[in-house]
Amino acid sequence: MGCDESFLNKSIFNWLNEYQNHQIKQWLRKLGVTERTDLTFLHKTIIPNAAAHINQANAIDTIMKLFALFQKGTIGKEELSQLNTLKLLTTHGTLIPAERCYFSNSYDPRLPLEEYLKTVEDMFLSPNYLRNSIFCTGKEDLDEKRRFFSFMGVRENLFLIKCDTILATDKALQYGFCSNYLLTYSPNGRRMANAYSGLRTISFLQHTI
Repeated sequence: MGCDESFLNKSIFNWLNEYQNHQIKQWLRKLGVTERTDLTFLHKTIIPNAAAHINQANAIDTIMKLFALFQKGTIGKEELSQLNTLKLLTTHGTLIPAERCYFSNSYDPRLPLEEYLKTVEDMFLSPNYLRNSIFCTGKEDLDEKRRFFSFMGVRENLFLIKCDTILATDKALQYGFCSNYLLTYSPNGRRMANAYSGLRTISFLQHTI
């Protein structure tokens, strides 16, 4: 019988510690069973399944735990950079990958764009992450929170978007490539292109046309 997550129930782990069952603990470790901690859960479950792990129910709680590990220095840029596809809540309550998020004005980004683009772009990071108690203990440190989310791929400035792989038209539009440029016909005018490669653009350029 297999198991996707080889974590030991906390009550059983405490029982093993209390009664010093070293042989049983050693046997379980040989089987690959460990106590579930936030760090082991990150490495064994969240990182390998980053794109699919977050849902509306765990969106805040998961980030709370990750930020706590970040504050303690347990994880840093190396781990967080592997979570660029982890979904975050936007100001509209939508879940999108961290790499597609932009800091809302609540985070005081270098280039505040929310006021200008909030009606046409659903990508601004929800302020709910700031309202949670773990994010607001002591002095409000927005720089630390921006650093945390930046390591996950959240943006606060204009940036170059490049795609060297082949993208279908709908995917290219999601990445911010201008529809006027993408929806072009073949030289004979008979077919419309439906896939592209080697694309380059600057973020939000489509809103200046």
